[in-house]
Formats: sequence, C-alpha cells, structure tokens
Amino acid sequence: CSSAAFACAAIPRLSQSSSESLVLCMDAWSQSLDGECGICLSPLILDGDGRQRLQCGHCFHESCIEDLRRFGAQSLCPMCRAPDEQLSTIADMQDEAMRLYVQACRNVSTPEKCHAHLRRLLDLDQNNVCGNLILGVMFSDGIGVEEDQNKARGLFAKADAGGSLFASFNLGTMLLKGVGGEKDEKKAREFFAKADAGGHPDACEWLGLMFLEGFGGEKNEKEARELYTKADAGGNLNATLSLGNMLLEGVGGEKDETRARELFITADAGGNLTGSEHLGFMLLDGLGGETDEKKAQEVFTKVAIAGNLDACAQVGVMFLEGVGGEKDHRRAREFLTKAHSGGDSNAGYFLGSMLLDGLGGDGDEKNAREVLTKADAGGSPSASGLLGVMFLKGLGGKKDTEKAMELFTKADVGGNRDASVLLGMMCLKGVGGTKDEKKARQLLMKADAGGDLSASVILGSMFLEGIGGKKDVKKAKELFMKADAGGSLDASRALGMMFLEGAGGEKDEKKAMEFLAKAGRRARQYPCICSP
Repeated sequence: CSSAAFACAAIPRLSQSSSESLVLCMDAWSQSLDGECGICLSPLILDGDGRQRLQCGHCFHESCIEDLRRFGAQSLCPMCRAPDEQLSTIADMQDEAMRLYVQACRNVSTPEKCHAHLRRLLDLDQNNVCGNLILGVMFSDGIGVEEDQNKARGLFAKADAGGSLFASFNLGTMLLKGVGGEKDEKKAREFFAKADAGGHPDACEWLGLMFLEGFGGEKNEKEARELYTKADAGGNLNATLSLGNMLLEGVGGEKDETRARELFITADAGGNLTGSEHLGFMLLDGLGGETDEKKAQEVFTKVAIAGNLDACAQVGVMFLEGVGGEKDHRRAREFLTKAHSGGDSNAGYFLGSMLLDGLGGDGDEKNAREVLTKADAGGSPSASGLLGVMFLKGLGGKKDTEKAMELFTKADVGGNRDASVLLGMMCLKGVGGTKDEKKARQLLMKADAGGDLSASVILGSMFLEGIGGKKDVKKAKELFMKADAGGSLDASRALGMMFLEGAGGEKDEKKAMEFLAKAGRRARQYPCICSP
C-alpha cells in the first residue's frame, strides 16, 4: 500500500472535540508520512523488518520495540511518553510473572494465565532466568500444565546457565533422585556445591547429606558435620536435626549429648516434629541432661496429636503405665488405637491387652483377638505370645492348642521370654503336641538366661527331679536361690523344703523355717500369685 494509505491506517480513532487527541493524531500521521522509526531513526520500510504501531499511534520497527522491551526501564512510548502494554519491559514482565505465579498458588488467579504470560516472556527472551525457573517449577509440580519432569529439568538447566541458584539446587535434587532423566549423583553434588557457594539456604544441608552418605563422591563425615553446622547457623531446621543426630551418635567428631539435646530443643521450638520426637526420647532417657518424664509426655503428646504414629504408640504406653503423670487408660487406648490403625504392631499388642483386660473402655475379647492377629502378622513377638495365650485358653474364639504352640514358637524365636516359658510348659506336659521334656528344659534354660524368674523356678524343679535331663540338686538350689532373690514365693517355698529335707546337703531346720516364713509373708502380700 502507499505511504498515504499506511498513514491513514496508523491514525487512531479519536474524538473530534478533543484538541489533545487531534495533536496526537497529527503527530502520528506526520511520523508515518516521514517513514522514519522514532527509535533507530532509520526508514520504517526495511526489508525483513516489520512495523508495529502503538496505541498512541506512533510506529516503530518490531525489532526496535523488542530491544526497547529487553533493555528499557519503562513501558512508555519513546516519542510521547504514553503508557502502552505493548512496551512492557522484561523487568516488568518478570515482576508480573512472579505476581501471577503467587496468585496461582493461592488460587487467586488461574495457573493458565500465569503460564500464558510466561510464554510471552520467553518468546521475547528465551533465556530469561526468571521465566525459565518459574515455568520449570510449574511443569515440575503440574501447576496449570500436565506434570513433565523432563521438561522441567530442561527449563531449570536454562535458568541455571543464567545464574539462578534455585535452579542449580533443583537440578541437584533431580539428578540425585533421577527425576526427569538419568540419575547422576556426582553431577548432583556439583550443583549443590554451586548453589551452596552462592548462598542458597538449603543447598548446604543437601551437600552435607551427600558427604555423610558418600553420594557422588567420597564419604566425609567430618565435612558433613561442618556443612550441617553451617546450615544450622542459617536456620535450616532439617540440618539442626541431622547435626543433633550426629552429635548424639558421635559421627564426624566427638559425641556431645548436651549439645544434641540443645539442637533438638531448637528443632522442636521451630516446629520440626521429628526433632520434637528425638527430644522426647532424650528427656525420657535422661540423655544430655536430667530425666524429665513429664516434659517427655508433653512433647510426645504434641507430636502424636500432629499425626506421628510412632509418637502415638509411645505416649499411649506412657499413659497406660503412668510414665510422666497419672495413668490415663482412656487416652492410652485412644492413642494406641490410632497407632495400631496406622500399622504399628507394638501398639497393637498393647491395645490388644487393654481390650482383653477392659482397660480404658469395655472389654472385648473378640476384638482383642483381631487386633493381636494383625499385630502378630506385623511382626510383634509380644502380640504373638499374647495371641497364643488366647488360643490356648479359648478367649475371643475357639480353643486351639496347636495354634497356640505355633504362636508361642514364633514369639520364642522373636525373643519373647514369656512365650519361651509357656512353650516350655506345653512341651513339658504334651499340650498341643508330643510331650518333649528335653526340649522343655532347653526352652526354660533360654528363658532363665533372659532373666525370667518363673522359668528359674520351673527349671529348678526339673533339675531337682531329673526331668528332661540329668538330676542336679546343686543346680536346682542355685536356680531357686536366684528366683528367691528376685522375690519368687515358689522359690522361697522350694528352698525351705530342700533345707528341711536335707536335699543337696545337710538338713538345716533354721534356714528351712526362714525360707518358709518368707514364703508365707510373700503369700500374704501377694495372694494372687500363691500357687494352688
């Protein structure tokens, strides 16, 4: 078209009553007729370069407009200083991108609007650090677009090349875990080191993890401890927690329980629930300071209410046994139920025992058997042993001595001493299978070695009578003495009879009367444990 026709096309529609609009109109028309770009002062009509008209009517080369947006400081027409969205600068578009991203995350604006804006920004500047970083996060988290870790990794690489520490950090985590491409621990360590050197707040912690575990290079616990110390000083609570664990166990340097406790207190105060849990155990066991069961109960209760199943199990047992305060069977049952529902087999054992005994609520043998069955399947030797008792006695269902023996055997293998004693008694009497006195003696010796006094008494009787092996009166007396020292009524009675009858040595009526009197006192004090 002719220059005159182009000039007419360039004239915006303005009110004839506005002298100001008329001036702008004439100015734009004059510029078009002159055919000169107001930015580079070259003719507007150049081969290979398009023209762009602003809302004010002034025309410029498209390439000049792009340069103005890349390097300009304001979104104003360089001729008349009129504002125009077509002149939005890179800096303005970056600010807008950040605003739209925050709004999208808070559901104030749509993610699609932010994505479209980022596309316009990257069309103008394909290597824009801010644009590539935000768009990478959107693809990584699936915000407004379908999740694409491979694309996110590529965008982070562009942002990293432009100097973004956050992109360097993100690339480190993706390379470490093999997200969006192949796993490369060595390269991950390099990116974390780069981000840490630039001052990224979390890179120091991750780099410490790399050195602690030997990911991407040699293991260096001392370096890891120094990095965690640096990250802790910067307020990183995960590093505070990791440093506390290293000091508690003496990893990467000397052991320091006092400092570890201080770090866990800091982590707890900052809302780190794992740190709170660690602090609870230190308070309970008196590590790094005085034992404080009451404070430990408070800490575990806080963590349990937040949903930590380990803490639910721990505080449930504390309420059950009255550790850190008075017994509260109702709360114990509440927390143990929550932990059991989450798959904690040990909590299942305690809950099953409470249901069996009616603690904290109504007794329910059928439900107790179901709970203990689940806990047994989860690997709790204590649950296996108690479930065996239920099958042995027919509690909560049919009696099944063979199943009881199977459960006692499983619990015995898992180290449950009570199960060893019960299994020994079943073998001794032939309940649930063939009578096997030799095996019974072996099982009871195992339980006795583990400190079970009832096993010591039964085993003493077996040595005294020669059941399951050779008769050994001296060994029998040693076992009874051991059980008597532990408070066993039956052991006191057995020793009294041995001295009275002169078994294993001379008669000693004086000692006999002393032990029998002790047995009598114990029977009066604990009538429930007196043998029939």
